[in-house]
Amino acid sequence: MATRAYTTALCNNSETFAFWDSFVEMVSILKDLVKADWEGNWQLHLQSIQSALPIFAGCDRTNYFRWASVYLEDMQRLQKDAHTMYENFIAG
Repeated sequence: MATRAYTTALCNNSETFAFWDSFVEMVSILKDLVKADWEGNWQLHLQSIQSALPIFAGCDRTNYFRWASVYLEDMQRLQKDAHTMYENFIAG
């Protein structure tokens, strides 16, 4: 936990550090999304999409934010609405 407080303090003191910290966070989300797709990990895929939503909103990417939100909501309802397809996604 001390690491996050240290990082926050550095972000507050340096715009350059804040930029690179956000860049590393975005790359981490992207790596998780690629990993989820390669491994067929459905839960990690949904988690990665959800993690990307604040980035879309913060970067003023309205359409990405809007349609990713719709996609995420539809995919979270998949277990109830299309159970067979959901099972196939879970199986990889």
